[in-house]
Amino acid sequence: MRKPRSPGRCAVIDAPDQADAQGRITRWFGTNTDVAAQVVAEASLRELNETLEQRVVEEVAERAVAEEKLRQSQKMEAVSQLTGGLAHDFNNLLQDITGSLELLQAHFAQGRLSEADRYINAAQGAAKRPPRLRTGCWLSRAGRRSTPSRSTSTA
Repeated sequence: MRKPRSPGRCAVIDAPDQADAQGRITRWFGTNTDVAAQVVAEASLRELNETLEQRVVEEVAERAVAEEKLRQSQKMEAVSQLTGGLAHDFNNLLQDITGSLELLQAHFAQGRLSEADRYINAAQGAAKRPPRLRTGCWLSRAGRRSTPSRSTSTA
């Protein structure tokens, strides 16, 4: 039996009896145990159980937001890789063209016109040649696509 002793305090009282041969109660053995801490713990557990579903819903929602932020970050990283790779390839293309034009200009300044066609053709060839767009390589570095695997003999 639980009986409040004072506000905020609870006790368990146990009083088994002892009877004689005729079944008459001859004495009582009583204990009084303070269970205030147990009552507080039970109330806390009850509250935790009542709010468990809401806490799970909130945690799942937070996780979904974090996963979406991660996906967005990965997309931005892939775009960055592609942009950097494109800029690098086009820079190489422009270097080929401007290098040929600079050599052509130097030969013109020296009066050596015999090799002019060579440098003009090199500049035009570089302008007509598509850059080596290595999107597969950039995407694999960004974690979007795996590069093809090859078997290698270790013998």
